[in-house]
Parts: sequence; structure tokens; C-alpha cells
Amino acid sequence: MTTLAPADRPALEDEPSPEPGPKTLYRITGALFVLGAVLINIPYNLLIANFNYPDILREDTAKILTDFQAEGDSLIYTWLAFAWSGVPILAGIFLLRRILESE
Repeated sequence: MTTLAPADRPALEDEPSPEPGPKTLYRITGALFVLGAVLINIPYNLLIANFNYPDILREDTAKILTDFQAEGDSLIYTWLAFAWSGVPILAGIFLLRRILESE
């Protein structure tokens, strides 16, 4: 039994194309923006509740650092989550650029 290489066999109409269609790309891009907006608000609200952010930024540096140290590792992980939750938005920006260039 001989199998044909992908380049040798005829393309079938039912086969999915390797490149996503424009509607799929629009949906993925939109979903990434919505997901990023939702994800970024979770650690932001935790920072408001636990660290009095952003009002604490108006305080003296010594008070900010003392409160930061008092909160411990949980505050560090919250800041880390706040930083990383923007990644879906960044991916959405790259896909949006790809969409706009193709039009």
C-alpha cells in the first residue's frame, strides 16, 4: 500500500485549510481582547482590596514599602498576576495588526 505525500494527493473540499479564515481570526482576536479585559480586572480588584491601590501611591515611600512588606508573598503574586494578565491583550494586538494588514 502506497501513501501519497501531502503535496501529491489532491486537495479535498472538506479538508480544513491550514490558515484560519477571516471570521475565525476576528473571533479569536475579539476573544483575546475580552479575556484580557476580564483577567486584568481580577488582580486589579485584589490590589484595591488588599493594598489600597492606587491611593497608596500618594503616600510616603516609607509607608508604601512598610505596607508592601507587611502583605508578604501574596501581594507579590498579585502584582505578578496583574503583570501577566495583559498577555492576551498583547496577543490580540498582534492578531489585530495581522487582520488590518490583510485588508
